[in-house]
Amino acid sequence: MRKPIYLALFYLLFSFVLQAAPTELKPWKSKAGTTLEAKAVTVENGEVSFERKDGKTLKVPLDKLADADRKALEEHFKVDATGNAAPDLGHPQGETSGPIDAGGSKYFVYLPKSLKGGRKYPLLFYTASGGGSKDTLNALTEGAEICGWVVACSVESKNETDPEKNHEHAKKCVEHLKKTLPLDEKRIYFGGNSGGARMAFTNASKLDGAGVLAQIAGAKPDELKKGNHYFFISGAYDYNRYGTSASYSEVARSAALRFHPGGHDNGPDWLVTEGLVWLEGQYQRKAKEETPARADYEAAVLDWIAKLKTTEDYRAAWWAGFLRESGVMAANESALGAYADLTAEPANAAYADGLSKLEEFAAMTLSTGPQSAPDCFEHTSEEIQREAKALQETFGNTPRVKDIIEGLLKKTDKG
Repeated sequence: MRKPIYLALFYLLFSFVLQAAPTELKPWKSKAGTTLEAKAVTVENGEVSFERKDGKTLKVPLDKLADADRKALEEHFKVDATGNAAPDLGHPQGETSGPIDAGGSKYFVYLPKSLKGGRKYPLLFYTASGGGSKDTLNALTEGAEICGWVVACSVESKNETDPEKNHEHAKKCVEHLKKTLPLDEKRIYFGGNSGGARMAFTNASKLDGAGVLAQIAGAKPDELKKGNHYFFISGAYDYNRYGTSASYSEVARSAALRFHPGGHDNGPDWLVTEGLVWLEGQYQRKAKEETPARADYEAAVLDWIAKLKTTEDYRAAWWAGFLRESGVMAANESALGAYADLTAEPANAAYADGLSKLEEFAAMTLSTGPQSAPDCFEHTSEEIQREAKALQETFGNTPRVKDIIEGLLKKTDKG
């Protein structure tokens, strides 16, 4: 009869063992520069309980401490930046882990520091044209942190491998990720570059993906799914610009297309960040639910926009307009008020209009160009030249847009 009592005592004692012990008595610095000499006893609900040398206790918000001391407490008490229990995900957060074996197929994975416990996370699984490595995920980490997405890449999937084998590698890796991480299985996205982007569309089609982030390649028409979201990135004179534009034109109502001024190369990493932020925004717009994850997304995007404002205010203005017009931040409209004047500035309005006109140009003009080799190599046409020059007359002084138009006027590069 005493066995249940002994078990209860055991679990009670075990729970105390699991709790982190208080820190040593030491000085703690605040962001304001003040110092408190005390032991940190607990961190709960975003507050640190300190015990001074004289035995008196006081509570201080975790986010009021200097960064070094805040991080030390997060590590000691195993909590995140909000003071909540950090998720136990089997891999360290804020760094890339791998290669991880998934039964004969391998992958690398990045778990953002921004992930919170008790949630299910979206996944973007990336297939690179030349195979995946630890560095493959570098372009995805900023967007992953902002959006709270897990990002991973296949090691084996590459252009030289049979497409069916590439798909099997991706399938094994995604299934392993589902089994080992708390993923939202309705929000598995795929990404890739060039031939890897084509594989991303195939994987999304066969594995019921929620969308695709595609760099410098389009999809087969039967691999585009109504209701999914797609973010395309194309070089202005990339030989794949015609196929990319044709795919965009098929799903334009639920897609975005961004150009960079170059040819058949991935373009800048910030475009990938924008792709992830856009995809998450489309999901939140459609979901229309006020959840902690949505609140975190809004706060992270506002912080990101504030940083953009200091360096590229036209991009900050575009994103403030996106959040307002899409209704993503309908419940937090006041937070966008600071950007009202920014979005109204003529140069910033021209940037937004330029992006829209480039999408129209892609859907109406580039989408009709040759989509297979060798016809798509070193190609342009009188129509492309005429339409691009008309855009140049309007946007010849608009940041970034003018450089893209100059690229569009060139013949496509050669594969």
